[in-house]
Amino acid sequence: MKKFSLFLAFAMLLPLFCFTPAAVSAEGETVSFKVKATALNTKFTSGITVYTAEDADKRLTAIEYNFPGASLLIFSADGRLIEAGGGLLAKEGACQEAAIVPKGGFMIAYFSQPDLNRTKTVAMEGAMLYNATMGIIYPIKGSFNKETMQIEISYEKPSTTIDPNATSILFVGNSSTYFSGTPILFKGLCQAAGLNVSVDYCTFGSAYLSEFANEQHERGRAYRMKLKSRKYDYIVFQDAAGAELADSVKSMKTLMPLAEANGAIPVFYMRYSTYTDEVQGKARVDHYYEIYNRLCANHRGILAPSAYSWYVCMRKYPEINLIADDGGHHSKAGAYIIACSWLYTIFGIDPRGSAYTADLDPTVASELQECAVLSCETPYVHNSVREQKLRVGTKIYKNVAAGKPYTRTGDKYDGGYTWIDQKLDGTPMGKLTDNVIATSGGENAIGAVSGGNSSVVIDLGSYHEIFGVSTDLWGGKWGIDDPSNAVVKVSVSNNGTDFTEIGTLTGEVSDADGWKKNTLGIQNLPVSDTSADSAESAPEAQVFGGRYVKLDYSVGGKAVWTSEISVFGEEAEQPAEPEPEQESSGLPVGAIVGIIAGAAVLFAAAAAFLLLKKRKK
Repeated sequence: MKKFSLFLAFAMLLPLFCFTPAAVSAEGETVSFKVKATALNTKFTSGITVYTAEDADKRLTAIEYNFPGASLLIFSADGRLIEAGGGLLAKEGACQEAAIVPKGGFMIAYFSQPDLNRTKTVAMEGAMLYNATMGIIYPIKGSFNKETMQIEISYEKPSTTIDPNATSILFVGNSSTYFSGTPILFKGLCQAAGLNVSVDYCTFGSAYLSEFANEQHERGRAYRMKLKSRKYDYIVFQDAAGAELADSVKSMKTLMPLAEANGAIPVFYMRYSTYTDEVQGKARVDHYYEIYNRLCANHRGILAPSAYSWYVCMRKYPEINLIADDGGHHSKAGAYIIACSWLYTIFGIDPRGSAYTADLDPTVASELQECAVLSCETPYVHNSVREQKLRVGTKIYKNVAAGKPYTRTGDKYDGGYTWIDQKLDGTPMGKLTDNVIATSGGENAIGAVSGGNSSVVIDLGSYHEIFGVSTDLWGGKWGIDDPSNAVVKVSVSNNGTDFTEIGTLTGEVSDADGWKKNTLGIQNLPVSDTSADSAESAPEAQVFGGRYVKLDYSVGGKAVWTSEISVFGEEAEQPAEPEPEQESSGLPVGAIVGIIAGAAVLFAAAAAFLLLKKRKK
């Protein structure tokens, strides 16, 4: 009797689960199931809610519809699953603020539900994703009956083994790689081009390549485990936005031998810049180009110039939004153009005319394909701050401080932003001799010390004649004092100890991204027309020189906030030290010689007189 009661209780509760168990199937067979929705087009609370869009695309914000914690499956008008993910944060400025239900399609929002969970897992194909949705290419069909509130879903059960004939690609990086499902969109382009490709992930939010290089770090262990588990044809590497050239180069010295041992070809994915301003955008593209082009040259890899693709698109088609809601990640359009650049550079396949458009507007997809090809076929012109030169008359002086070591005085900045070349947590930041001049006071190119004073000594490596020095100071924001009245003095030395002051830099103050920027410089050639074409028009130079150059900053207030120091000149032979003067009696040298000569004559005359007198006797 007790067993019967338990059975009856279970039977009564069963309808409350609102789903029909999926059909049991073997690998390669069709999985199909039905599930009943509990709500329609309302704020999500629990169970399964369906959202429809009859007449136009519908934008559903996480704030209004309470999506945090909910999984999302989005179907197109023809019943294809086109996006999956979830966990959208209910706040403005989240990486994805809303989900879009396409016209004629529908979206399912749910908490834990076994069949829907399995569908989502199959659809995402192992992708990592947080607080967002991503494009889907796995063929999953779905339908929704509004009258019966019934959802039907079917798909082919995926294989549990790796296809040995597929070209395997491992992605190593952070959210700039995996956000919006970029590797999946890339796979979709490959499939449309007739390529059999498998993608795998070793990606973590905000990850640095230095963490993957560290075998003691969890990310370093994950990288090594991936390489031990299988062979890859290609590994796509991407470093964090805050990584500098030296940091990425150092990391790859550890990562590359492991990749080579695996047999993989390296691909260096040049991450994008979200700056839409012409000057700021170009400066960041220059910065990333320098890093990834160097890595590519060092390790004979493939360069995917995705940042350049973005830069081209932002200028050619500014109406296309490549940036996600948070302003720091990429939208689906941004992901698609990145994927197009990967297709072209890794496989040499032109993405133009591809049948796979990631469900973007066909015109937009075509324009993104075009820009990706332009960036891959057109050599990048690197004419930014890294080409710093000083022209005086017909003479050009290069920045001889570029890449040179230096020491700097000052305490850790208590705002937690930077300390000389790194954040307080050790994250690498701006170098003062890396040729990267900030375009905003909030950039990683900035190096800062606490307090209003700091001294920087640059070792040029050998004696140089110096014709100009420049630097920058930032403030007026984040509590950093306005640098308009800063004083910066320049000194030179041959030994690094005894310095001779050669002048004070003069400044020009401007506004940049809400910051005050003071560009300071000194030019030892007193030339009013630096565009002169003849040497005769340039006055004679007032030349200073030394192996060491020191800048003494006096800003006053909270911090010294600067991004770069440039020293313009050329290597020269160090002037010989003057011979020490001999001590003298105060008589002229000629007089002394005359006295000695006269004494000799008198001595000779006296000797002759005595000899003559002796003979007469």
